[in-house]
Amino acid sequence: MQPTEETQVLNSSPRMKTDRFVSTQAVAMRSIQKAIKKQDLSFILGSLNNYQGASQQQNESLQLFQMEEKEVHLKLGELRKEFDTYHTSSLYKEKEISQFKDQLLKLNLEEAELINNTTELTKELECSKTEYMQAKQRFEESQMSEKSYTHVINRLKHDVLCFRKKLNEMGDIYEKKKAEANQADAKQWESIQLNQMTRKLCDEMMNNIEIEKNNRQRQIAQYNKQIKAQLIAKEKRDERMIKQREIAEHASNDKDASEKKWRKLLLAHKVVHSLLKNKMEKEMEKFKVVETAFQEIKTATGISEAQEIVQKFLTKEATYGQLLGTIAENEKKIEHLKRKKENLKNKFQQLKDEVQIMEMSAKPSKKGVDSEIYKQFYSIDDRAKKAEIMKQKLYAWSIKMLGKIEKASMQFLDERTNYYHIYPRGKEVELFEQLQKLIFQDIEQARPEEILQIIGEVNRSNIRNDTLNEEYLKKNVRIKYKKLTQRETIKRTKSMDSKADLSNRSFSQFGQSSDSSAEQSYYESESEGNTIDENSEKNHFNYLRDEAKQIKKQKKKDDGSDGKK
Repeated sequence: MQPTEETQVLNSSPRMKTDRFVSTQAVAMRSIQKAIKKQDLSFILGSLNNYQGASQQQNESLQLFQMEEKEVHLKLGELRKEFDTYHTSSLYKEKEISQFKDQLLKLNLEEAELINNTTELTKELECSKTEYMQAKQRFEESQMSEKSYTHVINRLKHDVLCFRKKLNEMGDIYEKKKAEANQADAKQWESIQLNQMTRKLCDEMMNNIEIEKNNRQRQIAQYNKQIKAQLIAKEKRDERMIKQREIAEHASNDKDASEKKWRKLLLAHKVVHSLLKNKMEKEMEKFKVVETAFQEIKTATGISEAQEIVQKFLTKEATYGQLLGTIAENEKKIEHLKRKKENLKNKFQQLKDEVQIMEMSAKPSKKGVDSEIYKQFYSIDDRAKKAEIMKQKLYAWSIKMLGKIEKASMQFLDERTNYYHIYPRGKEVELFEQLQKLIFQDIEQARPEEILQIIGEVNRSNIRNDTLNEEYLKKNVRIKYKKLTQRETIKRTKSMDSKADLSNRSFSQFGQSSDSSAEQSYYESESEGNTIDENSEKNHFNYLRDEAKQIKKQKKKDDGSDGKK
C-alpha cells in the first residue's frame, strides 16, 4: 500500500501537493492544541494498540516516537513559560489602564472647574480689551495731532529758511543785474561811438562809391568811343584794302609812293594803339581793387547792393535794441513761469500732506468712511489720471512734431527714424530737450527777417482766436468727466468698505494709467465731434512751410539778380 501512495503523491501535481501539505498542517495544529488542553500525547502520537504485533520496524518507530515525545514536552514547557510571562505582563498593563482611567476622570473634573473659571476671566478680558482699544485710539489721536503740529512747525521753519535764502539770492541777483546794467551802458556807449564812426565811414564809402561809379561810367563811355573809332577804322581799312587791290590792278607803277604813305599811317596807328592799351590796363587794375573790396563786403554781409549794406549799418542800433527788449520780455516770462511752477509745487506738496493725513486718520468702520473724505480722495485720483493722460498726449504730440521737423528739413531718406524706439515712455524730458534743440537750431539757421515775417503772418492769421473757440476745444479736448450713477456710487462705496484700510493705498497709485483701474471716472469719446482735427492742423503747417519756401526763393532770386548786375 505504501509504494502505491508514494507513486500517487509523486505523480500528482504541485498544486495538489501544496493543498495536502496545508491540510496536514491544520490537522497537526488541531492535535497539538488538544494535547496541550488535555495534557495527553496520544492525540499527537496515537494509541499504543495500533503498534502491537509489529516487527522490529515498529520498535524503531516507537523509539523515534519517544524521542519526539521528549522534544514536544520540552517545547510545551517553553511555550508554557512564555504564556505565563505574557499573562503576568497583561495583568500589569490592565492595572495601569485602570489607573489611567481614574486619572482621566480626575482631569475631566478639573477641566470643568477650569472652564467655569475661564468664563469669568474672559468677561474681565473683554472689558480690559475695550478699555485698551479706547486708550489706544486716544493715544493715536494724540500722536496724530502731535505729528501734525510738528509738521506745521517744521514747514514754518523751512519756509523761514527759504525766504532768507531767497532774500540773499535776490540781493546777489540785484547786484549782478546792477553790474550787468553798468556793463550794458558802457557797451551801449561804445556801440554809439562805433555807430557814429561807422556812419562816417559809410558816408565816405558812399561818396567814394558814387565817385567811382561816375569815373567808371566815364571810362566806359571813353571805351565805347574808342571801340566805335576802332570799328570805323576797321571798316575804313577794309574799304582801303579793297581800293588798294583795285588800285594795284590798275596802277602797278605808282606802287612805291603809296606804300610809303600807308607804312607811315600804320606806324602812327600802332603807337596810338599801344598808348591806349597801357591806359586801359591801368584802369582795369584800379577797377579790380574796387571789385575785390565790393565782393568781400558782399560775402561778409550776404547783401548784393551797397545801399542795403549802409542801411543795415544804420539800423544796427535799432535791431540791437529790439533784441534786448525781446530778451528782457522772455526773461520776465521765464521768471513768471518759475514762480508759477513753485506755487504749483507748494500746492502739490500741501495736497500730498493732506492725503497722507487723511490716510493716517481715516479708520473706516463697518458702515463706511465719511463721504467728504471719499470725495477728496476721488477728486485727487481723477486729477492724477487726467494728468497721466495729458502726459501721454504730450508724448505723442512731441514725437509727431519731431517727424514734422524731419520732413521740413528736406532730408528725404530711405529709412525714417523711429522716435518711439529712440525715446520710449519714461524719457519724456530727453524728448522735449531734443525738440527744443532742433527748434533753436532751425531758428539760428534762419534769417531774422524771415522769422519776423513768419511771426507777423502768424499774428495776422486767426490761429489764436481759432484755438480759443468752443468748437476747437470740443474737437481737440478729448477728456471728459463721466458722472457716476447711483448704482455705480453704491458699488464704489461697498468696494471701499470691503478694503478696510486706506493706508495701504499709497499716493503713487493715484498716478496710474486709466487701464489699471477697473472703475474709471472718465472716458475717451469716439464720436465724430470729439475726434482731433488733424487735417486742419496739417493744412496750416503746410501753408506756413510753403510761405517760408516762397520767401527763400524770392531771396535767392534777388541775390542772383544782384550778382548778375
